[in-house]
Amino acid sequence: RFFPSKPREQVSSVYAYARFTDDLADDLEHLSLEERTNLILEWREISRQAHTGRTTGFYLADRVMGEMGDAQVPFQYAHDLIEGMLMDLEGHTYNTIEELEHYCYCVASTIGLWLTELFGQHHPWVLERAQALGKAMQLTNILRDVGEDLRRDRIYLPSEVLEEFGLSASSLQHLAHQQGPVPESYRELMWSLMDRADRYYRLAWVAIPALPGFFQRPVAVAGRVYQGIHRELRNNAYDNFNKRAHTSTLRKVFLMFFALRDLRQAKSHHQLEFKQPTQLDAPSSGRVLLRGRKAID
Repeated sequence: RFFPSKPREQVSSVYAYARFTDDLADDLEHLSLEERTNLILEWREISRQAHTGRTTGFYLADRVMGEMGDAQVPFQYAHDLIEGMLMDLEGHTYNTIEELEHYCYCVASTIGLWLTELFGQHHPWVLERAQALGKAMQLTNILRDVGEDLRRDRIYLPSEVLEEFGLSASSLQHLAHQQGPVPESYRELMWSLMDRADRYYRLAWVAIPALPGFFQRPVAVAGRVYQGIHRELRNNAYDNFNKRAHTSTLRKVFLMFFALRDLRQAKSHHQLEFKQPTQLDAPSSGRVLLRGRKAID
């Protein structure tokens, strides 16, 4: 509701494309895994052709990819979005935090990068932070849904991270069926991953004033509301097996107010200076996680 009519239509089209692609992976259960994989790969090739300006006869691909190509948005974003959906289709599991964050980039950051460039902002420093916001929001999503994903036989938490905290895939299954509070080791794991996501939220926030004016408010509000899920996880004592972290409507209104207030302050008090992207800006430099409540190197 923050968007003017044309950008709102563009956002709706991009999300319609993402939903349709996701449905190809999830909703055709009568087909074999190989058949669904081939169908998605065929859709990716159709999308690639539409991005070059060729009329494919598929309205969604022709419209969305046509706008993407006209705005000089790289097709790589659509390619990588589909890669993430194939990971889910194949039931992919992750060994390292880097592997998980690549998945987060594929299924979430690609959309933010796509819209950022679609609306005319192509600076690498801004794009790096758009990528950070997508990673942050998807990490939050994963942490909120650990129990729900387990019931769907999906585990996104990387095995190396679990091992660092004395946990494993089988121990997650055990925790999902036990009564009472989760153990300290699991709370430490949750705190560390939430802290990692918070660092990405902070990285992303400083670049929001560089976005087109109509795009700043929805991005700021979405980021703050999603980050607010961390508060609900803490209120649930990090039990995401038997409790779902739910942000009330009233709380969302408060978060929206604070997001818009902070955005006004950021725009009025700071002169945005672009710089070249650097790995030193990202929380992934150095060691990924340290046991307990310690800073990431």
